[in-house]
Amino acid sequence: MRRRKLIDENPFEGVKAAAIGIKDRQHFVTREDIARVLECCPNHHWRAITALSRYGGLRSPSEVLSLRWQDIDWEASRIVVTSPKTEHHAGKGRTRSGAKSGAASTRNKAHKAASGEGRA
Repeated sequence: MRRRKLIDENPFEGVKAAAIGIKDRQHFVTREDIARVLECCPNHHWRAITALSRYGGLRSPSEVLSLRWQDIDWEASRIVVTSPKTEHHAGKGRTRSGAKSGAASTRNKAHKAASGEGRA
C-alpha cells in the first residue's frame, strides 16, 4: 500500500512520551508574581515585553519582538499578532481583541509598565 507515499505501520508505536509528570512542574503565574517581575525589570523595554506576554498573551520573545506599531489598532482595542510558529497558516497571524484578550486593559497595563508608572 504505497499510494500517496503512505507507510503501512506507525514507526512511533511503542515509543513512550517524555511528558510524564509535567503537572508537578506547572505553576500559575499570579498578578502578584507579575507585579514583582515588573518591579525587577531593568527598563521600560523589559516591562513592555513582560506586560505584553502576561496580559496580552503574546509568546515571548518571538511575537513580542515582531510586533510593529501598524499591528496595533488602539481605537478597536485590537492587536494583530504575527508569529513564526503560525505563519504557515492562512491569515498569517491571530488577532487579540476585546474582552477575550483584554486588549484595552492590556494597552493600559503595557503603557503603565513601559512608563514605570506604578504597578501594571
